[in-house]
Amino acid sequence: LSVQVAGADSVKINLTDTTVTVYAPYEFDASTIKPDFTVSPGATISDTTQAYDFATPKVYTVTAQDGSIKEWEMSFVIPEPTAVTIYDIQYTVDASGDSPYLGELVSTSGIVTYIDGDNFWVQDGTGAWNGVMVYSSSMSSSVAVGDQVEFVCEVDEYYNLTELKNVVDFTVVSSDNALPAVAEITTLQANDESYESVLVKVSNATCTNADAGYGMFEVNDGSGAILIDDVFFAYTPTADYVYDITGIADYSYSERKILPRSADDILDRTTGINDLEGIISMKVYPNPNNGLFTVELNNPENKNLTVEVYDVIGRIVHKTNITDTRTNIDLTGISSGLYYVSVNNGTDQKVSRIVIK
Repeated sequence: LSVQVAGADSVKINLTDTTVTVYAPYEFDASTIKPDFTVSPGATISDTTQAYDFATPKVYTVTAQDGSIKEWEMSFVIPEPTAVTIYDIQYTVDASGDSPYLGELVSTSGIVTYIDGDNFWVQDGTGAWNGVMVYSSSMSSSVAVGDQVEFVCEVDEYYNLTELKNVVDFTVVSSDNALPAVAEITTLQANDESYESVLVKVSNATCTNADAGYGMFEVNDGSGAILIDDVFFAYTPTADYVYDITGIADYSYSERKILPRSADDILDRTTGINDLEGIISMKVYPNPNNGLFTVELNNPENKNLTVEVYDVIGRIVHKTNITDTRTNIDLTGISSGLYYVSVNNGTDQKVSRIVIK
């Protein structure tokens, strides 16, 4: 009538085949099991007092009240995880974006790139398909950014965001590892499924909407807009300013987003935060102008610097090198509008806004 096994997920009794199948969780120990049987009145069952190693099926003989006999074969199904990379889990050609391992038990590994509450993010490489979010209230407090981790888990789709959950057999292999290199992509690429949960960076992206609702703003490098969300770090942008933004590519509420982790993930290229060392001042005049203007620097160390002029969507329209304190720039014939003049050494910069009429 029924069979019970402590710790099992479920038990299936097949009356036609006279079989009992026990479905147990990962790493279930079936080596010394004594199931509990319930039979109909007057019936008896053999060998129920002894524990048994169910590495192989066991046959139980049941004698009914009328003396008829049936043999029931009892076996255990214990899942074994499939060893896969994060790339394997994420890569898909399905229009739904669902993982090909959806609902399966897998073993995988990677480096922890960020932790937020019960969630942490793991990558096993740089670029598309190499990042995934892990949901684990028990494990997130046991890891640190930079940990190399190995674990067994279930693949799930949480409102179309691929995530790993029900984490077991978790191991921190090593700590203080360098994070995977940030993937430098366009704002259009940031909207692609392939960069979900990957550390990404967009550059020269103009703020096209400083208040997109719910703490978000929108930027565009000319390829297409992407939302910047305040899930980890809140930032108040300025419309028409140009930014470099690093963060984790995310999908929530049916929208693709980038989630900056801290103030270090947002560089205001317009005001020149991370000012160029050794340059005390920069003047651009006249402003407004007709395309002819002068860039004047206090460059006491005569460093080799690069002057770039770019438009509001981040396209460079002029570039030259300078070691002097002054350079004249001729952009006559260019479209009128707002432009940005950047003086940089490849790492840090100063930026001024100009208007060409």
